[in-house]
Amino acid sequence: MIVRTNHQLGAAIKGRRQELGLTQRKLAEKIDMTTRALIEIESGKGNPRMSSLLNCLDALGMEMIIEPTPSNLERNALGIFKRRGEL
Repeated sequence: MIVRTNHQLGAAIKGRRQELGLTQRKLAEKIDMTTRALIEIESGKGNPRMSSLLNCLDALGMEMIIEPTPSNLERNALGIFKRRGEL
């Protein structure tokens, strides 16, 4: 999954938490965070510390992968090749 916004990250965390059958309260306790802070993360609000986000992802069996985004030129070239059926 590609995440580019706080809301997308929050939705991914919420979806995984629900998939695992965890309540917000249980997850918050597990990662030593307030329930309110977790609610803010899941709603894409607030400004959590990176360590809090990483702890949350780890507790949910998720990881963050950082990669460069393709430049506009690369995106345009990929689009041309895809339209031609060359990829």
